[in-house]
Amino acid sequence: MSIRFIFKSIACILLLGFSSCESINNSISDTFKAPNSKKESEKATPDKPIRAKMATPHSATEPVAPIKETEAIVETKAVPPNFLIDSDALAKAEQELKTLPEFRGKTIYVYQSVHFFDDGRISIKVQNPENPDYADQYDYRNDQWNTPKPVKIYLHDKLSENLVALDRVSFTTIAKIIRVYNEKAKTVVGAKPADHSYAYISKGRIKWYPSTITGDRESYQIRFNENGTLQHYERL
Repeated sequence: MSIRFIFKSIACILLLGFSSCESINNSISDTFKAPNSKKESEKATPDKPIRAKMATPHSATEPVAPIKETEAIVETKAVPPNFLIDSDALAKAEQELKTLPEFRGKTIYVYQSVHFFDDGRISIKVQNPENPDYADQYDYRNDQWNTPKPVKIYLHDKLSENLVALDRVSFTTIAKIIRVYNEKAKTVVGAKPADHSYAYISKGRIKWYPSTITGDRESYQIRFNENGTLQHYERL
């Protein structure tokens, strides 16, 4: 084997070794440089706009809870009957007064007056059941009798002369009186039905009110007997 051949062989071996080393070296270099290259490429590209995540509205196909429309509720209040002509309600109020603990087994004496209103109220003054020199006022509200209030009696007031038994001032008498009064008022132009009635007591006698019907062009006097029947009616 010639020396020249040997040198060529050595040269080829060295050349092949160098190429392999360079290839390996490049591969290693590329491996470590890959991340940096990616960052550099990202820097080289223009900035991408950042889109904020926003809540997307319901899709047209998604079920949406129905909106309930508020319905206007019209309250229809029943017109209450006129207490002044309600015989049953008047009788009930009188019976409840008689059955109050302080009056059980006793006669009730009305003092001076008893007032009735179309909204169901009653105010009555009676002799005190324990002390005959005293008088108390009882008020009927919301279908019940309230706690009595003392009535001031003056020196010149003669309590005994202004008393009558409750049975003579029966509450149902009011219904008779107001029915007659209202029927008469219908015939008088401009006159209004009664919304208040009362009995006035003086010297053992009972006088019922109202005693006048007033219209736009004329007025009438009206009087009632103790039992509520019509006594007198004439134009003034």
